[in-house]
Amino acid sequence: LKEKLYSALRFKAEINDLSEKLLTKYLEQEKELQHLRARKKRIRLYEKAD
Repeated sequence: LKEKLYSALRFKAEINDLSEKLLTKYLEQEKELQHLRARKKRIRLYEKAD
């Protein structure tokens, strides 16, 4: 029983680590996407000014 508990806890820790990595990756991609959207908006405004 003790071994099963430790195994389950290790598995849960691995799941948590992977979840954190995925969240970090998602947030980085979202930040980059927002940056690209802002850049696109600035380009459009610049083109309208001409």
